[in-house]
Amino acid sequence: MIDSLKQRCDLFVKNRDIMKSNFKCDNSMLFPLCASLYAEKGLEIDPNKIKASKEIIKNNTGIFSNFKSTQLLALATMLSFVVVCANLIIGQLAHRKVGQYQYN
Repeated sequence: MIDSLKQRCDLFVKNRDIMKSNFKCDNSMLFPLCASLYAEKGLEIDPNKIKASKEIIKNNTGIFSNFKSTQLLALATMLSFVVVCANLIIGQLAHRKVGQYQYN
């Protein structure tokens, strides 16, 4: 097998196992999907980012929202890619005064 394909397959299996161990109460049929989303980007899953993303979704949706059904885990996984970027932006904005913009 080509080494890069083997590495991706190993990463996929590792990510799936991380999902199994950290999200036992969630829909287990979504674990391969979430694992493949991260493996596609060549990243190892960080369960804390996904949990933070789940909290963001739960805190910003209504009680009967479609975002809280079975697709919550998949949406939280996709959102977890941008959580780091959002935290960096919020952190930078918190240090600046309103009305002052600095571009680097």
